[in-house]
Amino acid sequence: MATTSDNARTSANSSGTASGGNTGGSGADEGGALSTVRQSAADAYEAARDRTSAAYAAAREKAGTVGQRTAQGIDSATMVAIAGGLALG
Repeated sequence: MATTSDNARTSANSSGTASGGNTGGSGADEGGALSTVRQSAADAYEAARDRTSAAYAAAREKAGTVGQRTAQGIDSATMVAIAGGLALG
């Protein structure tokens, strides 16, 4: 009957390989899997980078629009802006 310590020993001996502890497996399979994982990670990074760049550009554009609108509002209501500044000060 297998105990928990026997299962842990078997797991430690197999080094996490899916081949059931067979250490004579080909390196090509491992290299192919690693290459696939590496490519998947690179694709995920590129997708995240593209989304981040798009979000940054949109936020920057919106901030510029808000700044222009604020400047136009102050220009059109100069006395109100001055009175508000005096009231705060």
